[in-house]
Amino acid sequence: METCLQSNGWISLPKNLRLRHGWSEGQRFRVVEDGDSVKLVPEAAASVERVLGMLKSDVVFGIEAMEEAIAGELSDRHARP
Repeated sequence: METCLQSNGWISLPKNLRLRHGWSEGQRFRVVEDGDSVKLVPEAAASVERVLGMLKSDVVFGIEAMEEAIAGELSDRHARP
């Protein structure tokens, strides 16, 4: 597989490679130098859309309960040495 470095620094990844790995527009990569080579390592994107519904629960929390939990966690973090 070959691709070409463009004048603006972009490199296009072939469509079949993107499809095989499930990469779409906005996929982020770490660029890692490895001797004379460069590796593109995909970063795990934990977006709400990707994780929505992964944890099943019958418990439903309202906005107020979530805001209280967040405020409590922030308070705990600031109290730590």
